[in-house]
Amino acid sequence: MNPNGQNQTWSRWIFTIYDGGRSVPYAEIEYNARKWLRKCFGSVGKTRVRRTLHGWVIEAIAEGAPVKDRFYVSSVRSRFQTTFVERGFGPLASSRVEGTLLAGNPENGSARSQWVEMPTIRIDEGAS
Repeated sequence: MNPNGQNQTWSRWIFTIYDGGRSVPYAEIEYNARKWLRKCFGSVGKTRVRRTLHGWVIEAIAEGAPVKDRFYVSSVRSRFQTTFVERGFGPLASSRVEGTLLAGNPENGSARSQWVEMPTIRIDEGAS
C-alpha cells in the first residue's frame, strides 16, 4: 500500500536569503514567504521561517512540485531571487534555493520513496 497515492510527490525546499544588510521584520518575511510559496507551488504543506547570522532561511514542504526537473528548479531559483529577494531586500541581497524529493517517483528506476510525517508531541517537563 502506498500512503502517498499513486502519483503524489512531496518535496522539501530550502530558501536561503543573504539580506545584504537590509533589516526586514520577521512578521513581514513570514507573511510574504507564505504568500509567495502558495503562488509558486499552489499547495504548501508546511513552512518555517528563521533568522540566521547572515540573513534568513525559509523551509517549505510542497506537494506536486517536480523537484527532479532541473529546469523547474532553475526557474524557481530565478523567480525567488527576482520576485522575492530583490523586491524585499534590494539588489544587494542574494539567495540560494535547494529542493529535495521527500516522497514520490525518484525517476531513476528505483522504487517510489515514502514519507509519513507525525505531529510533534510536546511534553511539559514541569508536569508530574
